[in-house]
Amino acid sequence: MNWILRRSALGATLAAICGPACSAEPTEQCPSGAAGAADTAGAADTAGAADTAGAASTAGAANAAGAANAAGAAGSSAAPLSVLVFNYTTGFGHQSRETAIPLLQAAAQSNGIHLDLKYALSAVQPEGPSDQSNIAANACAARVDTSAFVPGGLDAYDVVFFLSTTGAPLSADGPEQEIVHQQALQDFIDGKHRGFVGVHSATDTYATWPWYVDMIGASFRTHSVNGTLGTVSAPANVMHPILTRSALPLPWSRPDEWYAFNRDVSTLPGFTVLLDVEDTLNEKRPTAWVHELPGGGRAFYTSMGHGLEAFQDPAVMRLMISGLLWAGHRL
Repeated sequence: MNWILRRSALGATLAAICGPACSAEPTEQCPSGAAGAADTAGAADTAGAADTAGAASTAGAANAAGAANAAGAAGSSAAPLSVLVFNYTTGFGHQSRETAIPLLQAAAQSNGIHLDLKYALSAVQPEGPSDQSNIAANACAARVDTSAFVPGGLDAYDVVFFLSTTGAPLSADGPEQEIVHQQALQDFIDGKHRGFVGVHSATDTYATWPWYVDMIGASFRTHSVNGTLGTVSAPANVMHPILTRSALPLPWSRPDEWYAFNRDVSTLPGFTVLLDVEDTLNEKRPTAWVHELPGGGRAFYTSMGHGLEAFQDPAVMRLMISGLLWAGHRL
């Protein structure tokens, strides 16, 4: 957001709009790139994610993060999967919602998936504070862009990807517009039968919006300490294209911040539990599942993905990429 300011009005304009956090240069309100959503180049250029982006750009990292095989991307005749990535938070802010973007981008490109990062914030923030509080504290902080969540605004996409959203992420421009944004997402899934993928705290999102909870399946209730070892397994007799394609090392022992939920999705119609997890703090419960909605819409969710290390795990990345492909009707 670069505005040309008249020198005579510079001091008053900066004080009123931006405060002491902004640049004093007469041709620029805020530091270049401070206020804007991610784009293909910007996601890999943020200072906090530079090392991650460098690793992801190598062929080896891309292959480890779920490289395509002949059966994986729904055949060579399928059009590229178009995915809108959205990661705004009004609750806890997971740093991985930003630092994982280069890894996801590398894996997606290797699997015939186009990630549209226009609506994803990429400037790496500290772990914990929400984007909402970051903006309140710093007028130059990046703003969320919800402009796609309007009637017809999602038509170009196959999947909407909530990457560790929290709270009420469609509320940034007020309650009246939030209703418009919510309805656009609902129409995308229920009316146009497209796909949804949620990772980790996507279940710590819109706990008071009944449609959303029913679509994703459950709301976050509690979690283990991050880094807790959990044993991941598939329920008996469950076969699914996501499991086949991701080829997970089951049973699978790995650390994460393991979620427990307010209800058991295995009891809900239209849901199939793909993976359970059992750790030292909570009994066995689902950690990845799919929802086949009436009419043909699809949703995939996994609670894995608290920290960047989850996205650096090739098996986790294969699971997420397979979930995107399935939700977009490519598996």
